[in-house]
Amino acid sequence: YLMPRGVLAGSVGAANVASISDPTAMWTNPAGLARSGQQLSMDFLMPVQSVDYTRMDAAGDFEPTVSSTSAPLPVPGFAYSDTLGSDLTWGAALFVPTASLHSWPRCVVDPESDGVNRGPGPCPLGQRGAPTRHTLLSIAGSGFAFFSGGLAWRPNHWLSLGAVATAVAGRFVVDVVMSTCDGGVLCASGDYERYDAEAHIEVPYFIRPSGALGMQIDLEGFRAGLALVAPFQLAGEASLEVQLPPGVGAFEGAELTNTTADLEAGFPMIIRAGLGYDFSDRLSLETQFTWEQWSVQDAMRVYPQDISIESPVLGEYEMGPIEMERGMQDSFAYGVGLSYQATAALQLRGGTMYERSALPDEYMTILTPDSDKLMVGAGFSYGLGPMLGMFDEVLVDVTAGHLFMRNISVRDTELYQPAALRPPPPECDEWQSGCATPLGNGDYKVEASYVGVGARMFLGE
Repeated sequence: YLMPRGVLAGSVGAANVASISDPTAMWTNPAGLARSGQQLSMDFLMPVQSVDYTRMDAAGDFEPTVSSTSAPLPVPGFAYSDTLGSDLTWGAALFVPTASLHSWPRCVVDPESDGVNRGPGPCPLGQRGAPTRHTLLSIAGSGFAFFSGGLAWRPNHWLSLGAVATAVAGRFVVDVVMSTCDGGVLCASGDYERYDAEAHIEVPYFIRPSGALGMQIDLEGFRAGLALVAPFQLAGEASLEVQLPPGVGAFEGAELTNTTADLEAGFPMIIRAGLGYDFSDRLSLETQFTWEQWSVQDAMRVYPQDISIESPVLGEYEMGPIEMERGMQDSFAYGVGLSYQATAALQLRGGTMYERSALPDEYMTILTPDSDKLMVGAGFSYGLGPMLGMFDEVLVDVTAGHLFMRNISVRDTELYQPAALRPPPPECDEWQSGCATPLGNGDYKVEASYVGVGARMFLGE
């Protein structure tokens, strides 16, 4: 959830909780569906995030800087609403949240290379494993969508209530390098590349229930809105494929007996609140507050199902759970937006939003390169009038903006390499400092920009 979803939200700092009145209300505040009428909405918002990371290794030395720019993918939303009598409105929608999907290099140029090939490995001569490889190689191919159906009731002119039932569906794909170093028996440092094992974790599909409730109050120029979004679990059966280190005697002839695992990660409950005021028939202001309960995602957990490693040298041992610490905290966002009806056909909008990151600095990694951010955006809507003999009115929505994100320097990370394929020595009760290599230390530079376009088509009252 890099930023608020949708073109309208990107224009006004997400401050449309109290005023939204089109089918996309099923994402923002279901009560807004009550004033949507018969309407078709579609939009595409494209955020692009850039990240530069300079890792500090376990010895306190800085490794080469690596960079990634998220894939420039237009994030879609499609929604339709229609009336059921005088006071009921129903809707159906497909929404995709605004994610930034990064891919990182497997190898980087080795500034200390002397031209000597030190043995088998994935990197060519003169290169070394990228400093990010134990956190993430790629999350490309991951994604999920919200399939929603909603119903809103407007018992009188000032009150609207709405509810949405949602099926969250998608797939989750991660490529990462796991170290088979065990803190002393095989090798001492997880940065030792010869013991890298490349892993591919994939949940081909998952479906989980969620939903939302909403309320809006409109009192002749003063508006208020409140929405509650239910949490859900990203969970499903995953395939875990591991390529054991080539050319390492301990793993010569070793095989995995199975590739099935279960993956779990929690996603937050969200509360949105907004207040709006019309200064005139043309000028309106709205504020919003959002709370996202990201503290539910303390870790992402992979539970191997009867996966054992059979090795002629090491014998047979069962893989235990792989726990990727997240340490997330609740995030809070505050936004304000202005709307000005410049002409009968043209509405101008602008807004800003500040959000406290869901990641404390000590849990920052390139897996989720998120920090405190200030979003500044603007946009407009332009009415094209009736079109194609189908629509009473067509509005085109456009937005653009930038996310100013705080750069972070981490020196006391709480994140270490996940448990190695081989269990740690007996003196290591858990994988922590002294038994595993720190992953998150270093300097992070992050920022993002976005553009978006959409259309709202009115088919009747």
